[in-house]
Amino acid sequence: MTDIVLPFGVSLAAAVELVLLPALDLADAHSFLVIQAGVVGAYYLKPGIGKMRAGWHGANQLVNLSYAAEEQNDWNPFGSWLPAVRRVVRQVNPVMILTTLMFELGYCLALIHPAAWVGINALAFIFHGGVFVLSGICFWKWQIVLAAIGVAGFGALDFGWLAVVGASTVAIAYALLGRQTRVLTWFDGPVCHRFEFRAVDAEENRFRFPPEILEPLGFTFAQGRFFCFLDRPVLHGCFGAVTSRKILKAVEKCETLDAYQMTCKELGRNAFDKASATRVLDVLAAYVRNRQSKNGCASWFRCPPHIFSQVPRLSLDFNRVTGLEVVYEEVLRQGEQMVRSGPVVVATRTLTKEKSNS
Repeated sequence: MTDIVLPFGVSLAAAVELVLLPALDLADAHSFLVIQAGVVGAYYLKPGIGKMRAGWHGANQLVNLSYAAEEQNDWNPFGSWLPAVRRVVRQVNPVMILTTLMFELGYCLALIHPAAWVGINALAFIFHGGVFVLSGICFWKWQIVLAAIGVAGFGALDFGWLAVVGASTVAIAYALLGRQTRVLTWFDGPVCHRFEFRAVDAEENRFRFPPEILEPLGFTFAQGRFFCFLDRPVLHGCFGAVTSRKILKAVEKCETLDAYQMTCKELGRNAFDKASATRVLDVLAAYVRNRQSKNGCASWFRCPPHIFSQVPRLSLDFNRVTGLEVVYEEVLRQGEQMVRSGPVVVATRTLTKEKSNS
């Protein structure tokens, strides 16, 4: 939730500042933007330090993100060109890694010069666009922030070492003391997974929920981190990524799914949680009941999606939905070959219609 709330607040501030800052004293505008740059910088600085400490720059293969997104969310914006795009991503992986670390570690340093400031915000903007192309994850809030603060800062900031020191101090303090910044260090590995949440109708037909229709929870459902349904050790998390270089290297040595399962037993953890699994099913059941309601129930809050998928849109009569099921499949990539385990049904729920109050 903090990933939604704070960037949205900063986005709003960045949008209105383009109107309000010209009316302020230039010194006040400068101070405001330096503080804001420090807050934004904190959200990049902490993951950047985490990546350096974990050795992410020497081990991560960003192309694996594309495979994981295709498995989890059917994401393929390139059609038949996808294999060629992946070959290019493999070739430029070192450049992409270096670019990522440059803007994460050096965001506040860009306040030294107007050209550096415009460049670092453009670089970060393009980075988020690249993540979207590979994975369907849409960091639109951060792109609003970067565009607005980049443009506003170009005209209102007093660039130099004093601005660098001021923003860096804010960034370090916020990264150390702020409760909303986290060390995000994911290694994109060769293991993918696929959680499918399905509606079952009276004729036993299955219909998969596209994650976008579950906004504002669409991002959560698209990541496929529902290991609370699996009563066994697992290694991977968001989009099949792992959290350490040691685990990544162990997974990369696995030639079969059996070998991967043995590695899970040695290095993994069991995240099974019946209460959490029940709450996930409660959310889906509430969504179905809302679509079934004929009493003028308010529709779910809609905001620009944080995730795009190519899962087929739902085409069913919700009044005929009688149950829910959760299906899981594990996939090990070997070159371009995908070795699959499953799919298996890991949870079900029978739904009963609520009686009308009318």
